[in-house]
Amino acid sequence: MEEKTTQRLFLAVPAASLEAGMAPWVKKLKIGADRKELSLRWVPAELRHVTVLFFGEVPATARSALETALREGAAQCPGFNLKIEGLGAFPEMRAGRVIWFGVQNSRKLRETRNHLVEAVRPLGWDFPEEAYSPHLTLGRLRSPQSLTDFLSPFIRAKAGRLEVRALSLFESVIQTPFPQYREVARFPLRPPEEDGEPSATF
Repeated sequence: MEEKTTQRLFLAVPAASLEAGMAPWVKKLKIGADRKELSLRWVPAELRHVTVLFFGEVPATARSALETALREGAAQCPGFNLKIEGLGAFPEMRAGRVIWFGVQNSRKLRETRNHLVEAVRPLGWDFPEEAYSPHLTLGRLRSPQSLTDFLSPFIRAKAGRLEVRALSLFESVIQTPFPQYREVARFPLRPPEEDGEPSATF
């Protein structure tokens, strides 16, 4: 079997621990989608995640250095919690193709992401200055449709809090109907500051 020369990699927080909080909302969405005859492909619960950095095709020879930089960078960042609430669509509600659960774009998340961007920059990874919109993809439409009426009852939906204590490097293997994700490394964060609020644990 020929050994792969590149891997499609991304850094993320898995969201499996939020299933109890998300399942009731996903069930309601599926019922509503069936009533409106929306052709949606729902992302399996075990594949849901919050992407932090997407690296794309990474040469096998570069992976070890990338992992070292991410591990050392993550060790300097404290853990944190993220609120998971609100439903929306990309690119917009009036012509949506992707349905998502909102993820709190907190200062701690942005600081962690920025720190890791700087950690991998010496290796040649450069991420352009652009808006970062953390989210959890729930489903995809085959063609853009207006989702305003469909999603309006769920705009303020709440799924709980995601407790982030480590970040995972995943390999994405393109398959249909959804790619498969394989965790290839995990990078612990520093112990967090206590905020006294209950969370879903990762």
